[in-house]
Amino acid sequence: MTNAISYVFPPIEIGDTEMDVIIAALAIPSLQKYLKSLATNSAVDLLAISLLDKTDANIVKLHARIQGRLEVISTLLSIAIPIQQPKE
Repeated sequence: MTNAISYVFPPIEIGDTEMDVIIAALAIPSLQKYLKSLATNSAVDLLAISLLDKTDANIVKLHARIQGRLEVISTLLSIAIPIQQPKE
């Protein structure tokens, strides 16, 4: 089974230089602001779920989707390390 999964989803290696680029990109203040805005909107969506007009199954699915979105955003924000400006 493992071989079949490896065939469909081959491992992707990310080098040190590529990781540095990813970390630098995620540390861009405007991108962090955008991600925080998405998280805020998702949190509002989570709090605004109307329990009256949805079935239990639909509430669980909606909650799981929004929670998953928040976890992805949180992960992206946790990767970013602020770029240190050189001292003048």
